[in-house]
Amino acid sequence: MSEQEESSNSKPKKLSLRLPEPVVVDTTRGPFKTRHVGMGDLKTFAPYIEKVETATDVEREELGKLALLTLVSSADNQEAPTALTEDVLS
Repeated sequence: MSEQEESSNSKPKKLSLRLPEPVVVDTTRGPFKTRHVGMGDLKTFAPYIEKVETATDVEREELGKLALLTLVSSADNQEAPTALTEDVLS
């Protein structure tokens, strides 16, 4: 049996979906912790992503706000980061 045949008969490799650690970003409103988009976030963003080609400016702005509220949190408390609020975005 050739090496190619042996490798195709072996168990499939597991896919590691480990995301990088969140990054702290300093802003004029204080430090914020940002994270990468995860698989679970796709459900949250799906209604916007599905119609990205035909989205209005308002819908794009809504997606931007949703992304910030979902992926960014206050970095004040490293143990339990606090989600952003609409006040911070204003």
